[in-house]
Amino acid sequence: MSPTYLRAVRAADAQVGRILDAVAADPRLRRHVAVVLTADHGGLGAGHTDPTKAVDYTVPFMAWGVGVAKGADLYALNADDRRDPGVGRPSYAGRQPVRNGELANLVLDLLDLPRVPGSTLNTRQTLSVR
Repeated sequence: MSPTYLRAVRAADAQVGRILDAVAADPRLRRHVAVVLTADHGGLGAGHTDPTKAVDYTVPFMAWGVGVAKGADLYALNADDRRDPGVGRPSYAGRQPVRNGELANLVLDLLDLPRVPGSTLNTRQTLSVR
């Protein structure tokens, strides 16, 4: 959480805001753009390895724009395929929560392109944002 890191986070946040504002302001872009945003991992501060702390394993995963249900919850949209982890840390066994590794195949699906060759998470691209 150094000053340099925090400046970089603020700068990245400002750039995401600029993109969303530009799309919202342009009717042509609103008809064609979807934004999917996630992070590489959870955590607070310098450490993020404590499996007993939800902040260390909770990762944001948001979708907005064309082809995305407005205001919907990903777990409500995917109740048959995804397990909402609630307040527990999910394992890799059984029905899975939404994982940040699904981003590439989701975006390719929104673009009507084939899945990532050799991908191992959600290889059938069943994650729905509609």
